[in-house]
Amino acid sequence: MRTFFTRTPGAKFFSGTKTTIHVMPDYVEYIIKLDHGYYGVINLMAEGVERCSLLCYWGRYFDSLHMIPNKDRVMGILAKSCPELVKILSNQSEVKYAYFQNAKHDGGGFVMQLGVDLSKGIIPVLGNEHLHEKAIKLLNTSLKVFWEIIAL
Repeated sequence: MRTFFTRTPGAKFFSGTKTTIHVMPDYVEYIIKLDHGYYGVINLMAEGVERCSLLCYWGRYFDSLHMIPNKDRVMGILAKSCPELVKILSNQSEVKYAYFQNAKHDGGGFVMQLGVDLSKGIIPVLGNEHLHEKAIKLLNTSLKVFWEIIAL
């Protein structure tokens, strides 16, 4: 699984469009062309037939936050320079932080849920208007947190 911000597209873009997909065995990369040779990658993973998760993968970047003994104090310090990150980590946002570990992937990222109908396959889901809107919102949130962290 690739991180949400990359310099390599990982797939070809059709006829000048700004979005494309790359189908993997257990998820789909929804790739958005950004400016100056950068790409946003949102991973789409099925959760049954009626729901999927959109994930901006950060890898193991936030691992150390789980081991901080005084989380409230750290959140108070972070709130000044990283308000969006604090909203996500304290469950005050539609975007959530999730950590997962399986045979192929180990890490975490920002997640949004999307109600879909996967009974007819993945193609109708990829054309879902709400998928694009949520993918853009999730990517923008991840990029906002990224820039908050860089500005520290």
